[in-house]
Formats: sequence, C-alpha cells, structure tokens
Amino acid sequence: MLESKLQQIIDHLKSELSTIRTGRAHASLVEELPVEVYGQRMALKELAGITVPDPQLIILDPWDKSIIADIEKAIGESKLGLSPVVDKEIIRIPIPSLSEERRLEFVKLVKEIVEDARQKIRQGRQEAIEEIRRQEKGKEISEDEKFRLEKETQRQVEEANEEIKQTGEAKESEILKI
Repeated sequence: MLESKLQQIIDHLKSELSTIRTGRAHASLVEELPVEVYGQRMALKELAGITVPDPQLIILDPWDKSIIADIEKAIGESKLGLSPVVDKEIIRIPIPSLSEERRLEFVKLVKEIVEDARQKIRQGRQEAIEEIRRQEKGKEISEDEKFRLEKETQRQVEEANEEIKQTGEAKESEILKI
C-alpha cells in the first residue's frame, strides 16, 4: 500500500518537473497546457500534434484549424513565458535561451517542488506507521511483526527520498547546463 503511494508521489514529481523550461524544447513543456475550446478545458496534446524539430522550436499542428486562435491565446496566457507564432495552419513556439537569473529562478522552483514531494512522503510514512500501530493495538499483528513492518516502511521511505533527491538534482543540472 505505502509502496504504491510513494510511487505515485514520485511519478507526480517527475511530471511536474517535466513542465519546467530548461532552455531546450520538449513536447512535455506544452502537452498538458489547458486550452479553453468547445466550451470546456482540454489538454493541448488532445487538440494538436506536437513536434520538436530542433532544440529551440516546438511546432503544433492543430487537428481542427478553427481553434488555432484559442491555442495561441492559452500559450500566451500561460506562465511559460512563450510567444507563439501562427504560420498559416501551424503554430511555431520558439524557445528562447534562459538568462542566468531565470535559470536560478527555475532551480528555486525545482527545490520547492522537490520539498513538497518530500513532505508528502513524510505524511505517507506517518500514516503507514499509525496503521501498523493500530493493527498491533487491535492484536491483528504481533509486536515483532510491528517492528518488522516499521523497518520495512522506513526502508521504502528512504528509497523514495533517494529517488526524489536524484530526480531533483538531475533537473537542476539540466536547467543550469548552457
């Protein structure tokens, strides 16, 4: 139970970190971007083909050409700081190089996201230990089993924290790489 919860936390962390710009084009920068179309919000990847022909450019090819203006508006209003260029039936998104100051802001954001994941892991560990102790009080498990389960919980938490640390460090170095 705890292991799947920890994996969900790690997967969420990785998906959040994938949306942070590094100065290089990635489809993941824009694919989850919400676009208001057809009276509802849809992810950009549901509305257009996304290609990355080179490290400084993302090209969107909307399946329905009538929503190009909606997609352009969503990108312009997003926190990504990107300026889309409509070129007939496609949208080009040039990815500018990051300034040193902007890189440091993104590193700070990565640290906040990583710390949030660590807090969720601590919370999961606390819930798991409370459940183990509840089971021991209810005579569902023995005292030896309680200690074994607490040790196993701690091992899983340490592994998850190590993966979070490595993921965060990898993203920081990717951001700082020029």
